[in-house]
Amino acid sequence: MISKLLQLLLISGAATQLLPLTGAELRPLVTEPEKLRTSFFMAEKGQNSEPGEIDGKKMLWIEYNRAEGPWCAMAFQVPGRSLTVGPFRKAVFQVELFIPEEAGAKWINLQLIDRDDEIFQISALIAPDDRNWKTYTVEADTAKSILSWGGKVNNKVIDFPARLHGLTIDFYNKLGTGRVGLGKISIIEEE
Repeated sequence: MISKLLQLLLISGAATQLLPLTGAELRPLVTEPEKLRTSFFMAEKGQNSEPGEIDGKKMLWIEYNRAEGPWCAMAFQVPGRSLTVGPFRKAVFQVELFIPEEAGAKWINLQLIDRDDEIFQISALIAPDDRNWKTYTVEADTAKSILSWGGKVNNKVIDFPARLHGLTIDFYNKLGTGRVGLGKISIIEEE
């Protein structure tokens, strides 16, 4: 039987392929995004973050200069909390984003890092006309190939335990500055 939460996600369209994950529960990973500690890989190129609030919802503004590169990349951690995921066969991440008109964001890419420091990237498309608060579904299926790089052992397999490492945002163009608001991140896992 599908839980009430999964039924709501399916009815609302917030999840695309949750049916194989019946019986799994939505588990919060990031509940207070405004408290994330961030480090940007290209901070010198106009990337920054700061706490914010829209419509009474707390978030972390992620700011970037699209003219400085094709993406914005950041690692993050939650003080006093682990962002451990897995082990799973399939996982569905729910990522809340606030998309203002000036965002220019094309992809939201979550990055996981495994016990061997190999980084895995999973993605969801941000439509050009998306605005305001949206929940994006980002899926990971260990039976399929997942983009990865680095690590002590680059075997293209998520060696658990793993954790949520950070995210990147790819842009539609290299024109001007932009920003998105990062809200809560949750996960549904199937072993």
